[in-house]
Amino acid sequence: MAEILTVRAALELEVFTRTTVRVYAGERNLDRPVRWVHTGEIPDIHRFLTGQEMLLTAGLGMGATALEQRAFIRRLADAHAAVLVVELAGRMFDSMPEAVIEEAEAVGLPLVGLADEIPFVETSAQVHEVLVGMRVKQLIAEEATSQAFMDLLLADEDYVGVVRELARRTGHPVVLEDVAHQMLAYGGATPEADQVVDEWSAHSRAIHERHPSLPAQGPGVPTAAAASFREVAPCARQPVVLRGESWGWLHLLHGGQRPSPPELRTLERAAAAVAISLLSERESGARASQRQTALLNRLLLGDISGERFVTLGLALGQDLRGRDLIVVTAWAGDEEPTKDHLLARLLQEAGWPAVVGDTGDFDVAVVGLPARADATRVRTLLADHGTRAGISRIVEPAVLPLALRQSRS
Repeated sequence: MAEILTVRAALELEVFTRTTVRVYAGERNLDRPVRWVHTGEIPDIHRFLTGQEMLLTAGLGMGATALEQRAFIRRLADAHAAVLVVELAGRMFDSMPEAVIEEAEAVGLPLVGLADEIPFVETSAQVHEVLVGMRVKQLIAEEATSQAFMDLLLADEDYVGVVRELARRTGHPVVLEDVAHQMLAYGGATPEADQVVDEWSAHSRAIHERHPSLPAQGPGVPTAAAASFREVAPCARQPVVLRGESWGWLHLLHGGQRPSPPELRTLERAAAAVAISLLSERESGARASQRQTALLNRLLLGDISGERFVTLGLALGQDLRGRDLIVVTAWAGDEEPTKDHLLARLLQEAGWPAVVGDTGDFDVAVVGLPARADATRVRTLLADHGTRAGISRIVEPAVLPLALRQSRS
């Protein structure tokens, strides 16, 4: 069952099969959502509407003249009624007035005529039963989503696991970035999303969609490819708020497929789960270091190929694709208290993506340099901070396992 009950779907309910149903106008808007059912036979019924109602009427309040009928339709359209259903059994009209048809078509209001009387009370009951059922299913699904993220946290998963679960549940690629727009995790990769990640700096700074169901965001806006600050990225973005301040963003890269309300709510819950996983900044940094160290060890042991290493590095937010790769082995003096993270911090500040880990006696990193960059810049950078380093020649991904083993000898 769809989460939204549309006008089209409502007209297929059993109560409407008891008579002949004809759409006279506004057929292009039959996929509008129906939020409620209202009945009324007074001219100013619009005052009691709040939007997205199916209005059932015998026509007694629509007026006897074309002028009154047109005004009645305009008022309903201004009140954002979903559809007007008129009984044409002779109580007021035997046929739909032409003025009503013309005005409804002009304002885009779906106009439906019923050839016979049907019980409006039963109509309301059937529609409301469907709406309540949808809401119950929605609540059950939301609870299952919240429980899934809670289970990840209880299993001591970090933000990488949350990103992976969000991508699995929505079917869309997901990227987590920090407030400095550094990509930290990437899940659900697709060729299209890979292209976005290639130009992540441009995407992360582009204008993003605004979805009403996401907090602190205004009305929806159209989407466009993110190529400039004037265009809108086809991406739903949710802030990760930690201790009252923005820590980063979760990006749902939906492309041309607009995200559904359940997907947006899942995005909200994932952002909250990421924030919980980051409550201890020191622990989150240690976890990221552990993941990268484990990945380097898998490469060292021959468990994965160099090409697979590059792919898995991207999932950890380190995009080594299409770059000149070098292996760096570094060690700091005894006076350096932050040896475990110094190499990673220096490479990050330099803007070079790298998978960095502590393999025991040394810090080891696979670094992605821009094309034609001078690898000696890395040695100079480390030397300036009192860190000695050995640097391999530039290698292809396939040669990474050998280069990594040689760096330790």
